[in-house]
Amino acid sequence: MQVKSKPAKREEAAKSSRPSLLDNAKRSLRDIRSELKKVTWPTREQVTRLTAVVAAASLAMGIFLGLVDYIFETVLRILAGG
Repeated sequence: MQVKSKPAKREEAAKSSRPSLLDNAKRSLRDIRSELKKVTWPTREQVTRLTAVVAAASLAMGIFLGLVDYIFETVLRILAGG
C-alpha cells in the first residue's frame, strides 16, 4: 500500500497555485504598457527647448568650474612658491 506524504501534497498545491515566471513577465509587460499610455509626453518643441537649456547650463557650469580650478591652481602655486 502506498501512502503519499502530506508535505508532497502541499508542495503540489503550492506549485500549481503559483504563477509561472512567464506569466509574471507577461503581466508586468501588460502593466507597463498600460502605465505608459497614461503618460503625458512632451512635444518635440519642448524636448528641443529643454535639451538646449540643459546643454547651456552644462556648458556654463563647466566654464565656471574650470575658472574656479584655474584660480585655485594659481593661488596654490603662488603660496607654494612655485
